[in-house]
Amino acid sequence: MDRFKNIEDFGEFVAENIKQFLPEQMQDASFKFQYVNKNNDTKQYGISVAATDSVRISPNVYLDNAYEKIQNDSLDVLQAVRELAQVLSENYLNPQVQENVADNLTDFSFAKDKILPKLISAERSSEYLVDKPHEIIGDIAKVYVVNLGEASDGRMSCTITNDLLKCYGISQAELDVVAMDNLTNEKYVCKSMHTVLAEMMHMTLEEASLMFGPMEGQPQMYVLTNEAMINGAAGILNTEYMDEIAGQLGGDLIVLPSSIHETLLLPFGAGDIKELNQIVNEVNATQVAPNEFLSDSVYVYDSKDHELMLSNNYLEKMSEKSAPSQSRENNNSLVGNLNSKVAEANQKASNDTGRTARTQEEALG
Repeated sequence: MDRFKNIEDFGEFVAENIKQFLPEQMQDASFKFQYVNKNNDTKQYGISVAATDSVRISPNVYLDNAYEKIQNDSLDVLQAVRELAQVLSENYLNPQVQENVADNLTDFSFAKDKILPKLISAERSSEYLVDKPHEIIGDIAKVYVVNLGEASDGRMSCTITNDLLKCYGISQAELDVVAMDNLTNEKYVCKSMHTVLAEMMHMTLEEASLMFGPMEGQPQMYVLTNEAMINGAAGILNTEYMDEIAGQLGGDLIVLPSSIHETLLLPFGAGDIKELNQIVNEVNATQVAPNEFLSDSVYVYDSKDHELMLSNNYLEKMSEKSAPSQSRENNNSLVGNLNSKVAEANQKASNDTGRTARTQEEALG
């Protein structure tokens, strides 16, 4: 049954009723429904907590996922409010988090080891990027976040703004050095597409291969992400790790920007750039949430120059012709094959109540 006309009605209901599920020390807090500007110039809907003596930062708890479940009759309204209150109290009203973040977020010595790069769409984030230090790489933008730790529903982070950078007393160039140095300490994984699909659907590799079919005659793809599977696309900026992968796969790498959370890699020459670009566009249009979109372009990692660039720039840079491409028929088959695999895996993941959606990453900025 459609209980609410829209998410705004649901937000007002949450703001009015969430206190009954919060601990006693939070009864003096006030809550309001608001829109939050996120990357790719998208808006998420959340409950904002006004600062009090016990809550000195103002976190947001996002409502989109809970609202969707209520509209689909897969979650009771009061249970949704109860779960949102639990997320809020466990992850954001935790006294230790409050003390650490409220007292130290503007202190560079506190933030230095926690700063990481994050990749978002440059073309779709013009408004979002206005007040944030960033670097443009092709049609992708590199921004910077302070990683505040893992939470029960994702990773807590705060995006660095120009004002926060001023508090740190460093330049953007110095910020980038710190972030890229920290990136080398992040744990990244690169697995075959079949292996990732098997893990998502809780199957053995053999079972997944039987379900999704063989990929003979099609380029083998590898998924690159971090262990948390949150903002893992930044792994393509780690030249040491990319060089290692390139060495294992035999040379330069084609990079397909799957989302802000992961990228797909395959050896250069394993597929035609134009046909692979079709894969990126089709998957982005049908399987990727707007706030997770990264790019519709194909990139190449030049392992000799340790450089990531748009495929067109790479081809122009080459002094000799690129490796022979796969046939059009073969790659068209790959488009449908990959798209169906992603859709089926996404459906399985969304129906798995034991798995928290990555889109519920709760960030402080």
